[in-house]
Amino acid sequence: MPDRKPLRPPADSLPRRILAAAPVAVALALIACLLFAHLGIRELRGDEGLYSLVVADLLRGESGLRLTHEGRHYLNKPPLAFYAMGLSAAVRGLDETALRLPAAAASFLLMALVLAVARRRSGPWFAALGSLVIVASPRLLGNHGLRSAVTEPWLLLFTLAAVLAWARARSRGSFAVVRTVLPWILAGALTKGPVGPALVGLTLLLGELLLPPPTAAPGRPQEGIRRRCLAPAVLALAGLASHLAWWLWNYPSLAQLSKFLRRDWIQRATGNLQKEHLQGPFFFLDRIAGDIGWWLLLLVPALLPAVWRRLRREGDAEGLALRLLPLWTLLVFSLSSSKLVWYSYPAYPAIAILMAEGLAEVRRTFRARTWLPALLVIVLLVPLVLRLDRAWKMVRWAPANTLTQLALLAERQPGAAVYADLRLSNPANLPREWNRFALTYRLRAIPWPHDARLPDGACRYFVSPDPASAPALAGFAAQARQVARQPGRDPDLWVVDLCRDEFARRLVRP
Repeated sequence: MPDRKPLRPPADSLPRRILAAAPVAVALALIACLLFAHLGIRELRGDEGLYSLVVADLLRGESGLRLTHEGRHYLNKPPLAFYAMGLSAAVRGLDETALRLPAAAASFLLMALVLAVARRRSGPWFAALGSLVIVASPRLLGNHGLRSAVTEPWLLLFTLAAVLAWARARSRGSFAVVRTVLPWILAGALTKGPVGPALVGLTLLLGELLLPPPTAAPGRPQEGIRRRCLAPAVLALAGLASHLAWWLWNYPSLAQLSKFLRRDWIQRATGNLQKEHLQGPFFFLDRIAGDIGWWLLLLVPALLPAVWRRLRREGDAEGLALRLLPLWTLLVFSLSSSKLVWYSYPAYPAIAILMAEGLAEVRRTFRARTWLPALLVIVLLVPLVLRLDRAWKMVRWAPANTLTQLALLAERQPGAAVYADLRLSNPANLPREWNRFALTYRLRAIPWPHDARLPDGACRYFVSPDPASAPALAGFAAQARQVARQPGRDPDLWVVDLCRDEFARRLVRP
Protein backbone atom coordinates (compact mmCIF):
# COMPACT_ATOMS: atom_id res chain seq x y z
CA MET A 1 0.00 0.00 0.00
CA PRO A 2 1.46 3.35 -0.95
CA ASP A 3 2.51 5.71 1.80
CA ARG A 4 -0.11 8.46 2.07
CA LYS A 5 1.93 10.68 4.38
CA PRO A 6 2.91 13.96 2.70
CA LEU A 7 6.54 14.29 1.83
CA ARG A 8 8.34 16.62 4.28
CA PRO A 9 11.13 18.79 2.92
CA PRO A 10 14.59 17.85 4.12
CA ALA A 11 16.05 19.86 7.00
CA ASP A 12 18.39 21.80 4.69
CA SER A 13 15.79 22.63 2.05
CA LEU A 14 15.62 26.17 0.67
CA PRO A 15 12.29 27.10 2.36
CA ARG A 16 13.63 26.02 5.72
CA ARG A 17 16.85 27.97 5.24
CA ILE A 18 14.87 31.07 4.29
CA LEU A 19 12.59 30.64 7.30
CA ALA A 20 15.62 30.29 9.57
CA ALA A 21 17.40 33.32 8.11
CA ALA A 22 14.38 35.66 7.95
CA PRO A 23 14.14 36.70 11.63
CA VAL A 24 17.87 37.40 11.84
CA ALA A 25 17.83 39.40 8.59
CA VAL A 26 14.82 41.43 9.74
CA ALA A 27 16.44 42.03 13.13
CA LEU A 28 19.66 43.26 11.50
CA ALA A 29 17.69 45.64 9.25
CA LEU A 30 15.77 47.09 12.20
CA ILE A 31 18.94 47.41 14.25
CA ALA A 32 20.65 49.25 11.38
CA CYS A 33 17.73 51.71 11.18
CA LEU A 34 17.86 52.42 14.92
CA LEU A 35 21.63 52.85 14.93
CA PHE A 36 22.34 54.85 11.76
CA ALA A 37 19.22 56.92 11.07
CA HIS A 38 19.26 60.66 11.91
CA LEU A 39 22.68 60.64 13.56
CA GLY A 40 23.20 64.34 12.89
CA ILE A 41 19.97 65.99 14.01
CA ARG A 42 20.68 66.08 17.76
CA GLU A 43 23.27 68.26 19.40
CA LEU A 44 26.31 66.65 20.99
CA ARG A 45 25.61 65.79 24.59
CA GLY A 46 27.88 65.48 27.63
CA ASP A 47 31.18 63.78 26.87
CA GLU A 48 30.44 63.88 23.15
CA GLY A 49 31.21 67.60 23.21
CA LEU A 50 34.52 67.08 24.98
CA TYR A 51 35.51 64.28 22.58
CA SER A 52 34.59 66.41 19.57
CA LEU A 53 37.17 69.00 20.54
CA VAL A 54 39.81 66.28 20.98
CA VAL A 55 39.03 65.01 17.47
CA ALA A 56 39.20 68.58 16.12
CA ASP A 57 42.71 68.93 17.58
CA LEU A 58 43.66 65.55 16.12
CA LEU A 59 42.57 66.64 12.64
CA ARG A 60 44.76 69.72 12.84
CA GLY A 61 47.73 67.40 13.34
CA GLU A 62 49.69 69.75 15.58
CA SER A 63 50.52 66.96 18.11
CA GLY A 64 50.77 64.06 15.70
CA LEU A 65 48.98 60.99 17.08
CA ARG A 66 48.98 62.32 20.63
CA LEU A 67 45.64 63.52 21.98
CA THR A 68 45.03 67.08 23.10
CA HIS A 69 41.97 68.99 24.20
CA GLU A 70 42.07 72.57 22.95
CA GLY A 71 45.86 72.35 22.98
CA ARG A 72 46.26 70.69 26.39
CA HIS A 73 47.30 67.05 26.88
CA TYR A 74 44.28 64.74 27.07
CA LEU A 75 44.62 61.44 28.94
CA ASN A 76 41.12 60.66 30.18
CA LYS A 77 40.58 58.10 27.40
CA PRO A 78 42.90 56.04 25.16
CA PRO A 79 43.26 56.93 21.49
CA LEU A 80 41.69 54.25 19.26
CA ALA A 81 38.11 55.55 19.34
CA PHE A 82 39.39 59.08 18.66
CA TYR A 83 41.41 57.82 15.71
CA ALA A 84 38.24 56.19 14.32
CA MET A 85 36.26 59.42 14.78
CA GLY A 86 39.08 61.42 13.23
CA LEU A 87 39.17 59.16 10.18
CA SER A 88 35.41 59.45 9.79
CA ALA A 89 35.57 63.24 10.07
CA ALA A 90 38.47 63.43 7.60
CA VAL A 91 36.35 61.58 5.04
CA ARG A 92 32.99 63.29 5.41
CA GLY A 93 33.71 66.49 7.34
CA LEU A 94 33.67 67.30 11.04
CA ASP A 95 30.05 67.18 12.13
CA GLU A 96 27.79 65.25 14.49
CA THR A 97 27.19 62.44 12.01
CA ALA A 98 30.90 61.87 11.35
CA LEU A 99 31.65 61.76 15.08
CA ARG A 100 28.87 59.26 15.82
CA LEU A 101 29.28 57.03 12.79
CA PRO A 102 32.21 54.89 14.11
CA ALA A 103 30.38 54.16 17.37
CA ALA A 104 27.22 53.26 15.47
CA ALA A 105 29.27 50.93 13.25
CA ALA A 106 30.85 49.30 16.34
CA SER A 107 27.36 48.90 17.82
CA PHE A 108 26.12 47.24 14.64
CA LEU A 109 29.01 44.76 14.72
CA LEU A 110 28.28 44.15 18.41
CA MET A 111 24.60 43.39 17.77
CA ALA A 112 25.50 41.19 14.79
CA LEU A 113 27.78 39.20 17.12
CA VAL A 114 25.02 39.00 19.74
CA LEU A 115 22.60 37.74 17.09
CA ALA A 116 25.06 35.12 15.84
CA VAL A 117 25.74 33.74 19.33
CA ALA A 118 22.09 33.83 20.41
CA ARG A 119 21.00 32.16 17.16
CA ARG A 120 23.47 29.33 17.68
CA ARG A 121 22.45 28.82 21.30
CA SER A 122 18.70 29.48 21.13
CA GLY A 123 17.45 29.59 17.54
CA PRO A 124 16.79 32.48 15.12
CA TRP A 125 13.42 33.68 16.42
CA PHE A 126 14.43 33.98 20.06
CA ALA A 127 17.80 35.50 19.06
CA ALA A 128 16.05 38.22 17.06
CA LEU A 129 13.68 39.00 19.91
CA GLY A 130 16.39 39.26 22.58
CA SER A 131 18.59 41.46 20.39
CA LEU A 132 15.77 43.84 19.45
CA VAL A 133 14.64 44.21 23.05
CA ILE A 134 18.15 45.25 24.09
CA VAL A 135 18.94 47.58 21.19
CA ALA A 136 15.66 49.43 21.80
CA SER A 137 16.54 50.13 25.46
CA PRO A 138 16.14 53.92 25.82
CA ARG A 139 19.30 54.63 27.84
CA LEU A 140 21.53 52.22 25.95
CA LEU A 141 20.32 53.61 22.63
CA GLY A 142 20.41 57.30 23.48
CA ASN A 143 22.31 58.18 26.64
CA HIS A 144 26.07 57.84 26.15
CA GLY A 145 25.28 54.60 24.38
CA LEU A 146 25.10 52.85 21.03
CA ARG A 147 24.49 55.95 18.87
CA SER A 148 26.77 58.35 20.74
CA ALA A 149 30.25 59.59 19.88
CA VAL A 150 31.73 57.86 22.93
CA THR A 151 33.88 54.82 23.73
CA GLU A 152 31.22 52.57 25.28
CA PRO A 153 30.18 50.74 22.05
CA TRP A 154 33.81 49.72 21.49
CA LEU A 155 34.10 48.51 25.10
CA LEU A 156 31.02 46.33 24.69
CA LEU A 157 32.22 44.89 21.39
CA PHE A 158 35.78 44.07 22.48
CA THR A 159 34.73 42.73 25.90
CA LEU A 160 32.13 40.35 24.48
CA ALA A 161 34.51 39.24 21.71
CA ALA A 162 37.25 38.52 24.27
CA VAL A 163 34.96 36.36 26.42
CA LEU A 164 33.70 34.41 23.40
CA ALA A 165 37.25 33.93 22.14
CA TRP A 166 38.25 32.44 25.50
CA ALA A 167 35.37 29.96 25.37
CA ARG A 168 36.46 28.77 21.91
CA ALA A 169 40.20 28.58 22.69
CA ARG A 170 39.96 27.06 26.17
CA SER A 171 40.07 23.46 25.01
CA ARG A 172 43.44 24.09 23.28
CA GLY A 173 45.25 25.17 26.44
CA SER A 174 46.25 28.36 28.25
CA PHE A 175 48.77 29.44 25.62
CA ALA A 176 46.06 29.31 22.94
CA VAL A 177 43.78 31.32 25.26
CA VAL A 178 46.37 34.08 25.67
CA ARG A 179 47.16 34.14 21.94
CA THR A 180 43.48 34.25 20.92
CA VAL A 181 42.14 36.69 23.51
CA LEU A 182 45.12 39.08 23.63
CA PRO A 183 44.21 41.12 20.49
CA TRP A 184 40.74 41.85 21.92
CA ILE A 185 42.22 42.76 25.30
CA LEU A 186 44.70 45.18 23.74
CA ALA A 187 42.01 46.73 21.54
CA GLY A 188 39.76 47.23 24.57
CA ALA A 189 42.57 48.68 26.69
CA LEU A 190 43.58 51.18 24.00
CA THR A 191 39.96 52.19 23.40
CA LYS A 192 38.44 52.42 26.88
CA GLY A 193 41.24 51.72 29.34
CA PRO A 194 41.67 48.97 31.95
CA VAL A 195 37.91 48.46 32.44
CA GLY A 196 37.57 45.87 29.66
CA PRO A 197 40.66 43.82 30.61
CA ALA A 198 39.56 43.81 34.25
CA LEU A 199 36.04 42.55 33.47
CA VAL A 200 37.37 39.92 31.07
CA GLY A 201 40.07 38.79 33.50
CA LEU A 202 37.61 38.38 36.38
CA THR A 203 35.11 36.54 34.18
CA LEU A 204 37.75 34.15 32.84
CA LEU A 205 39.24 33.56 36.28
CA LEU A 206 35.93 32.60 37.89
CA GLY A 207 35.01 30.57 34.82
CA GLU A 208 38.19 28.48 35.17
CA LEU A 209 37.47 27.93 38.87
CA LEU A 210 33.91 26.76 38.21
CA LEU A 211 34.49 24.63 35.12
CA PRO A 212 36.12 21.21 34.99
CA PRO A 213 39.43 21.06 33.13
CA PRO A 214 39.02 20.75 29.37
CA THR A 215 39.59 17.35 27.85
CA ALA A 216 43.19 17.17 26.67
CA ALA A 217 44.08 16.07 23.16
CA PRO A 218 45.46 12.51 22.83
CA GLY A 219 49.07 12.36 23.98
CA ARG A 220 48.88 15.76 25.63
CA PRO A 221 48.98 16.26 29.43
CA GLN A 222 46.04 17.97 31.07
CA GLU A 223 46.71 21.47 32.45
CA GLY A 224 46.35 22.12 36.15
CA ILE A 225 44.17 24.76 37.75
CA ARG A 226 47.10 27.08 38.48
CA ARG A 227 48.19 27.29 34.88
CA ARG A 228 44.63 27.75 33.66
CA CYS A 229 44.06 30.61 36.11
CA LEU A 230 47.33 32.22 35.13
CA ALA A 231 46.04 33.07 31.63
CA PRO A 232 43.33 35.55 32.84
CA ALA A 233 45.90 37.31 35.04
CA VAL A 234 48.36 37.58 32.15
CA LEU A 235 45.67 39.00 29.87
CA ALA A 236 44.49 41.58 32.41
CA LEU A 237 48.07 42.68 33.11
CA ALA A 238 48.81 42.91 29.38
CA GLY A 239 45.83 45.22 28.93
CA LEU A 240 46.94 47.39 31.85
CA ALA A 241 50.53 47.49 30.57
CA SER A 242 49.45 48.61 27.08
CA HIS A 243 47.32 51.38 28.58
CA LEU A 244 50.12 52.59 30.83
CA ALA A 245 52.56 52.49 27.91
CA TRP A 246 50.32 54.80 25.95
CA TRP A 247 50.05 57.13 28.95
CA LEU A 248 53.82 57.26 29.39
CA TRP A 249 54.30 58.02 25.68
CA ASN A 250 51.65 60.72 25.67
CA TYR A 251 52.14 62.48 29.03
CA PRO A 252 54.77 65.24 29.39
CA SER A 253 55.99 64.14 32.84
CA LEU A 254 55.66 61.33 35.38
CA ALA A 255 54.59 63.82 38.06
CA GLN A 256 51.59 64.92 35.98
CA LEU A 257 50.81 61.31 35.17
CA SER A 258 50.83 60.43 38.89
CA LYS A 259 48.52 63.35 39.63
CA PHE A 260 46.11 62.28 36.92
CA LEU A 261 46.05 58.64 38.08
CA ARG A 262 45.39 59.72 41.64
CA ARG A 263 42.50 61.90 40.56
CA ASP A 264 40.93 59.74 37.85
CA TRP A 265 41.34 56.32 39.48
CA ILE A 266 41.56 56.61 43.26
CA GLN A 267 39.28 59.61 43.82
CA ARG A 268 36.73 58.46 41.26
CA ALA A 269 36.54 55.00 42.83
CA THR A 270 36.62 55.98 46.51
CA GLY A 271 35.90 59.70 46.86
CA ASN A 272 33.37 62.35 45.91
CA LEU A 273 35.06 63.65 42.77
CA GLN A 274 31.63 64.66 41.43
CA LYS A 275 28.74 64.56 43.88
CA GLU A 276 26.11 63.99 41.20
CA HIS A 277 27.77 60.61 40.52
CA LEU A 278 27.27 59.32 44.08
CA GLN A 279 24.45 56.77 44.05
CA GLY A 280 23.18 53.93 46.19
CA PRO A 281 24.16 50.24 45.89
CA PHE A 282 21.08 49.34 43.81
CA PHE A 283 21.51 52.15 41.29
CA PHE A 284 22.47 49.91 38.36
CA LEU A 285 19.77 47.31 39.03
CA ASP A 286 17.19 50.09 39.13
CA ARG A 287 18.42 51.59 35.84
CA ILE A 288 18.54 48.22 34.06
CA ALA A 289 15.02 47.39 35.27
CA GLY A 290 13.79 50.75 34.04
CA ASP A 291 15.54 50.31 30.71
CA ILE A 292 14.48 46.74 29.91
CA GLY A 293 11.32 46.49 31.98
CA TRP A 294 9.30 43.30 32.33
CA TRP A 295 11.35 41.68 29.56
CA LEU A 296 13.89 40.89 32.29
CA LEU A 297 11.55 38.07 33.36
CA LEU A 298 12.88 36.17 30.34
CA LEU A 299 16.18 35.86 32.21
CA VAL A 300 14.68 33.73 34.97
CA PRO A 301 14.64 30.39 33.09
CA ALA A 302 18.24 30.97 31.93
CA LEU A 303 19.55 31.65 35.46
CA LEU A 304 17.95 28.77 37.37
CA PRO A 305 20.35 26.66 39.50
CA ALA A 306 19.65 23.62 37.32
CA VAL A 307 20.91 25.51 34.27
CA TRP A 308 24.13 26.49 36.06
CA ARG A 309 24.71 22.88 37.06
CA ARG A 310 24.13 21.68 33.50
CA LEU A 311 26.58 24.24 32.10
CA ARG A 312 29.27 23.15 34.57
CA ARG A 313 28.61 19.46 33.95
CA GLU A 314 28.80 19.89 30.18
CA GLY A 315 31.81 22.22 30.35
CA ASP A 316 29.91 24.95 28.49
CA ALA A 317 32.47 27.74 28.94
CA GLU A 318 30.58 30.14 26.68
CA GLY A 319 27.28 29.76 28.51
CA LEU A 320 28.92 30.16 31.90
CA ALA A 321 30.90 33.23 30.81
CA LEU A 322 27.76 34.90 29.44
CA ARG A 323 26.25 34.61 32.90
CA LEU A 324 29.35 35.67 34.81
CA LEU A 325 30.12 38.79 32.74
CA PRO A 326 26.97 40.78 33.68
CA LEU A 327 27.28 39.69 37.31
CA TRP A 328 30.88 40.91 37.49
CA THR A 329 29.92 44.16 35.72
CA LEU A 330 27.24 45.00 38.28
CA LEU A 331 29.38 43.92 41.23
CA VAL A 332 32.56 45.78 40.26
CA PHE A 333 30.89 49.06 39.41
CA SER A 334 28.53 48.92 42.40
CA LEU A 335 31.59 48.93 44.66
CA SER A 336 32.78 52.23 43.16
CA SER A 337 31.66 55.51 44.71
CA SER A 338 31.25 57.07 41.27
CA LYS A 339 28.25 55.57 39.47
CA LEU A 340 26.99 56.53 36.02
CA VAL A 341 24.32 54.65 34.13
CA TRP A 342 26.62 53.66 31.25
CA TYR A 343 28.95 51.79 33.62
CA SER A 344 26.39 48.96 33.48
CA TYR A 345 26.30 48.76 29.68
CA PRO A 346 28.80 45.84 29.38
CA ALA A 347 26.07 43.66 30.91
CA TYR A 348 23.53 44.39 28.15
CA PRO A 349 24.85 42.22 25.27
CA ALA A 350 25.02 39.16 27.54
CA ILE A 351 21.52 39.95 28.83
CA ALA A 352 20.24 39.90 25.23
CA ILE A 353 21.69 36.41 24.69
CA LEU A 354 20.41 35.19 28.05
CA MET A 355 16.87 36.39 27.31
CA ALA A 356 16.94 34.32 24.13
CA GLU A 357 18.26 31.37 26.15
CA GLY A 358 15.48 31.85 28.69
CA LEU A 359 12.89 31.45 25.96
CA ALA A 360 14.75 28.41 24.66
CA GLU A 361 14.66 26.91 28.16
CA VAL A 362 10.88 27.36 28.24
CA ARG A 363 10.61 25.67 24.86
CA ARG A 364 12.87 22.85 26.05
CA THR A 365 10.72 22.33 29.13
CA PHE A 366 7.58 22.06 27.02
CA ARG A 367 9.23 20.43 24.01
CA ALA A 368 6.29 18.07 23.49
CA ARG A 369 4.13 21.05 22.60
CA THR A 370 5.24 21.95 19.08
CA TRP A 371 2.96 24.99 19.01
CA LEU A 372 4.78 26.71 21.90
CA PRO A 373 7.48 28.58 19.92
CA ALA A 374 4.91 30.08 17.56
CA LEU A 375 2.70 31.08 20.49
CA LEU A 376 5.60 32.76 22.28
CA VAL A 377 6.54 34.76 19.19
CA ILE A 378 2.94 35.90 18.65
CA VAL A 379 2.39 36.84 22.30
CA LEU A 380 5.65 38.80 22.49
CA LEU A 381 5.40 40.42 19.06
CA VAL A 382 2.93 43.18 19.99
CA PRO A 383 4.90 44.58 22.97
CA LEU A 384 8.08 44.29 20.90
CA VAL A 385 6.56 46.34 18.07
CA LEU A 386 5.44 49.00 20.56
CA ARG A 387 8.93 49.08 22.09
CA LEU A 388 10.56 49.49 18.68
CA ASP A 389 8.09 52.24 17.79
CA ARG A 390 9.05 54.21 20.92
CA ALA A 391 12.73 53.72 20.11
CA TRP A 392 12.20 54.97 16.55
CA LYS A 393 10.40 58.08 17.81
CA MET A 394 13.31 58.76 20.15
CA VAL A 395 15.77 58.41 17.26
CA ARG A 396 13.80 60.90 15.13
CA TRP A 397 13.22 63.49 17.85
CA ALA A 398 15.45 66.52 18.35
CA PRO A 399 14.88 69.76 20.28
CA ALA A 400 14.41 72.79 18.03
CA ASN A 401 16.39 75.33 20.04
CA THR A 402 19.95 73.99 19.77
CA LEU A 403 22.95 75.25 17.86
CA THR A 404 22.94 72.01 15.85
CA GLN A 405 19.44 72.82 14.64
CA LEU A 406 20.62 76.35 13.86
CA ALA A 407 23.46 74.87 11.79
CA LEU A 408 21.04 72.63 9.86
CA LEU A 409 18.80 75.64 9.28
CA ALA A 410 21.64 77.91 8.14
CA GLU A 411 22.88 75.25 5.70
CA ARG A 412 19.54 75.50 3.89
CA GLN A 413 19.54 79.28 3.67
CA PRO A 414 21.79 80.68 0.89
CA GLY A 415 24.04 83.43 2.19
CA ALA A 416 23.20 82.84 5.86
CA ALA A 417 25.90 84.06 8.28
CA VAL A 418 26.38 83.41 11.99
CA TYR A 419 28.19 85.78 14.33
CA ALA A 420 29.40 84.99 17.86
CA ASP A 421 29.51 87.58 20.62
CA LEU A 422 33.11 88.29 21.63
CA ARG A 423 31.99 88.09 25.27
CA LEU A 424 31.63 84.32 24.84
CA SER A 425 35.41 84.04 25.19
CA ASN A 426 35.23 85.39 28.77
CA PRO A 427 35.43 82.65 31.47
CA ALA A 428 32.08 83.72 32.94
CA ASN A 429 30.28 83.28 29.61
CA LEU A 430 32.33 80.48 28.08
CA PRO A 431 29.96 77.91 26.52
CA ARG A 432 30.33 74.25 27.37
CA GLU A 433 32.22 71.93 25.01
CA TRP A 434 29.22 70.90 22.89
CA ASN A 435 28.32 74.51 22.15
CA ARG A 436 31.95 75.49 21.57
CA PHE A 437 32.11 72.71 18.96
CA ALA A 438 28.90 73.91 17.33
CA LEU A 439 30.02 77.54 17.19
CA THR A 440 33.51 76.81 15.86
CA TYR A 441 33.11 73.81 13.58
CA ARG A 442 29.42 73.54 12.66
CA LEU A 443 28.37 77.19 12.44
CA ARG A 444 31.87 78.59 11.80
CA ALA A 445 30.64 81.64 13.67
CA ILE A 446 32.45 84.92 13.05
CA PRO A 447 33.58 86.66 16.30
CA TRP A 448 31.84 90.03 16.60
CA PRO A 449 31.52 92.81 19.22
CA HIS A 450 28.08 92.92 20.81
CA ASP A 451 27.74 96.68 20.38
CA ALA A 452 28.83 96.89 16.73
CA ARG A 453 26.57 96.89 13.67
CA LEU A 454 26.44 93.59 11.83
CA PRO A 455 27.35 93.50 8.14
CA ASP A 456 24.42 93.65 5.75
CA GLY A 457 22.89 90.36 4.68
CA ALA A 458 19.62 88.66 3.99
CA CYS A 459 19.95 86.14 6.81
CA ARG A 460 22.03 86.70 9.93
CA TYR A 461 22.16 85.12 13.37
CA PHE A 462 23.96 86.50 16.41
CA VAL A 463 24.85 84.10 19.26
CA SER A 464 25.24 85.91 22.56
CA PRO A 465 25.21 85.36 26.34
CA ASP A 466 22.80 88.31 26.70
CA PRO A 467 19.24 88.43 25.30
CA ALA A 468 19.39 92.25 25.43
CA SER A 469 21.89 92.22 22.56
CA ALA A 470 19.09 92.64 20.01
CA PRO A 471 18.53 96.41 20.53
CA ALA A 472 22.25 97.02 20.08
CA LEU A 473 22.25 95.56 16.57
CA ALA A 474 21.66 98.87 14.78
CA GLY A 475 18.03 99.01 15.85
CA PHE A 476 16.81 95.93 14.01
CA ALA A 477 13.67 94.34 15.38
CA ALA A 478 14.73 90.83 16.32
CA GLN A 479 13.79 88.02 18.64
CA ALA A 480 16.29 86.47 21.05
CA ARG A 481 15.67 82.75 21.56
CA GLN A 482 17.40 80.84 24.34
CA VAL A 483 19.46 77.80 23.39
CA ALA A 484 18.47 74.55 25.14
CA ARG A 485 20.60 73.87 28.19
CA GLN A 486 22.17 70.59 29.22
CA PRO A 487 22.82 69.45 32.80
CA GLY A 488 26.19 70.35 34.22
CA ARG A 489 26.61 74.09 34.68
CA ASP A 490 25.66 75.05 31.12
CA PRO A 491 25.69 78.89 30.91
CA ASP A 492 22.86 80.77 29.21
CA LEU A 493 23.17 81.20 25.47
CA TRP A 494 20.86 83.15 23.16
CA VAL A 495 20.37 83.35 19.41
CA VAL A 496 19.35 86.77 18.07
CA ASP A 497 17.44 85.98 14.90
CA LEU A 498 17.76 88.49 12.04
CA CYS A 499 16.27 86.07 9.52
CA ARG A 500 12.49 86.37 9.83
CA ASP A 501 12.54 84.48 13.14
CA GLU A 502 13.19 81.22 11.30
CA PHE A 503 15.15 79.74 14.20
CA ALA A 504 12.11 79.88 16.46
CA ARG A 505 9.57 78.75 13.86
CA ARG A 506 11.22 75.81 12.17
CA LEU A 507 12.34 72.42 13.38
CA VAL A 508 14.76 71.18 10.74
CA ARG A 509 14.62 67.53 9.74
CA PRO A 510 16.80 65.66 7.25
